[in-house]
Amino acid sequence: MALKIATGGIHIESSTFTPYRSGAADFILRRGQAFLDWQGIGDFSGRVDWVPLVHGRAFPGGLVAADFYEAWESEFFTRLRDAAQHGLDAVYLDIHGAMVALSRADAERELAVRACVGPEVAVVASMDLRGNVFDRLFKNPELLSCYRTAPHVDIWETKVRVVRNLLELLEDRGRGQRWAKAKVDVPVLLPGEKTSTSAKPARNLYRPASSPRS
Repeated sequence: MALKIATGGIHIESSTFTPYRSGAADFILRRGQAFLDWQGIGDFSGRVDWVPLVHGRAFPGGLVAADFYEAWESEFFTRLRDAAQHGLDAVYLDIHGAMVALSRADAERELAVRACVGPEVAVVASMDLRGNVFDRLFKNPELLSCYRTAPHVDIWETKVRVVRNLLELLEDRGRGQRWAKAKVDVPVLLPGEKTSTSAKPARNLYRPASSPRS
């Protein structure tokens, strides 16, 4: 029987230094089959029954306007609660990791997905490799996986990796095995122009990160 996996999210890189506010005009919202077609990760040989929620994506901008974020959040959780009532095996979140909304200091961290679906539904996420992984964002999902390139030429590969790892995680869980995870904060801060993975120093920093579960 195919696993029921809900998927959705919101994706923007926010700058807190600009007075610009990113709102409805900046985001492209996708729902239903249109979202699944855009994601492009639907072919898992009948192993996954996707449940599309709602996904918003925008170019990098300012803080997300409160009215837009709250409208997106309301729709997302309405759809997620309905999906959870019909039974879910997992939730896959497609986020950026560095979004800030006017109504929330760290909106991605505040997404109460775990409270909505319960402790037994696996939650995983893909995100930008320069996202802000606060403790709560790290704690709630079973798995976080980041792009390994900047500029990001492996977005699709990252999404596929997340789902493959999720399927393995669920198989192991069915055998009574639970995955462990650990978070290590590395005291390194690079300016933006030095984070391209095609040149030093970022190239050398990220090259060893070859684990299929990272």
